[in-house]
Amino acid sequence: MSDLKSKLASQLQPSAAGDDAPKKAAFTKAGRTHPRRITLDLTEADYDVLHEAAHEHRTTKAQLLRALLELAATDPKVMAKAAKVAARSTTR
Repeated sequence: MSDLKSKLASQLQPSAAGDDAPKKAAFTKAGRTHPRRITLDLTEADYDVLHEAAHEHRTTKAQLLRALLELAATDPKVMAKAAKVAARSTTR
C-alpha cells in the first residue's frame, strides 16, 4: 500500500517546469477536446476513504481518481490488482 501511496504522491507533485498544477493524465484520446463525465455510486465507507485521501494529499477527489486511473493505465500490476478487487466486489 505504501508503494501505491508513493506513486500517487508523485503523480500529485507539481511538474518540473515549476507549474503548481498536478500532472494531467497522459492517456487522453487524440483530438478529444472535452472531458467525459461519469456518475460513480460509492458506499459511504468508500467515499470516506476517497475524501480523506484527497484531503491528506491536498487535492480534489476528481484529481485523485484521475491519478489512480493513470497509475492503473500505466502499471499492469496496479491494473491487475484493481481487476481482482473489481471481480470480488459484486455488491458495488
